[in-house]
Amino acid sequence: MERVHSINHISDDAEYGELVTGTVKLAFATHPHAQSYFKQGYIRAHPKQPALGFELRFSCENLAQSYDKAVLAGAEPLCPPTKKDAQHYAYLRAIEGTLVCLIEI
Repeated sequence: MERVHSINHISDDAEYGELVTGTVKLAFATHPHAQSYFKQGYIRAHPKQPALGFELRFSCENLAQSYDKAVLAGAEPLCPPTKKDAQHYAYLRAIEGTLVCLIEI
């Protein structure tokens, strides 16, 4: 199982950043920064609207602790830590509306 190892890059204005997760980079950008690359626009996640049809999935070693930390940081709890078919998971919505799944490793 690969884990986030380090921050690869953060722009000087903190509008864009990358995390190294092994062979994959996970990038985050502010909406104004993203919009500058997509002149045709894009559908923005919004916490008052239904979640978009995708999720970000993160592995964690302590699901309950990670879930509680996310909720304290402002994430909306959707499904508390649950065990089903040997998989231990939880769902939240990030403060900007993105659906997030936490999986215990």
